[in-house]
Amino acid sequence: MKVVMLSKKERIGVVGILVLATIGLTFPLIYRTYFEQPPNYEIHELVVNTDSIANNKKHHDYKPHQKQKKKPYKEKANNYPTKDKNKTYKPWPKKPKVIKPIHINTVTAEELQAIRGIGPTFSKRIISYRDLLGGFTNLKQLHEVYHLPDSTIQNAQPHLIFDEKHLNRIHLHSTNYKTLVRHPYIRKAWAGKLLNQKGKIFNVEQLNNKFPDDVKFKPYIQLDSIVE
Repeated sequence: MKVVMLSKKERIGVVGILVLATIGLTFPLIYRTYFEQPPNYEIHELVVNTDSIANNKKHHDYKPHQKQKKKPYKEKANNYPTKDKNKTYKPWPKKPKVIKPIHINTVTAEELQAIRGIGPTFSKRIISYRDLLGGFTNLKQLHEVYHLPDSTIQNAQPHLIFDEKHLNRIHLHSTNYKTLVRHPYIRKAWAGKLLNQKGKIFNVEQLNNKFPDDVKFKPYIQLDSIVE
């Protein structure tokens, strides 16, 4: 075991702390024993005034709350004619809303809102996609509009007319690469192939021979032999 040696000052400090702790513990006992005076308990007679208690009791008598009786309900006079319970009433027939056929490639956003299920948001999306595409050729293309429900497309089908005469076609012999790539149906590889065919394709048969049948952009290409 290591023995810790304290200096003279440290020893004096430890002794002082012990002395102060001893004084702090014994001082309350010494004060209570020699200096604190015992309490003086004096017996006082309690005088009760019975008259005042009786008077206060009269003023503060508790009376239970009495509930008011409910008045009998009286029906108010009704001057309106009452329905006959034995008679059956049929609802008033609603007139069906008549919507004229609409050309999808020339219609405005406000005119599209006449169709049930198409509001301001969907009408703007249809018009913006139509302008980007160059026009609609069939009903299936409406499924490509962002978040347009199938039920809305079914409701709109009897009221829409699809006509390729009003398509906004791309003239092959005067277009550029950016215009072709901007179209949703034309890929970058097809755009380069179309540009290479400038001055070589002049009818639809030649265009069909260069590209497969399932390509969707063919109706949107303007050739010299096609007259709008």
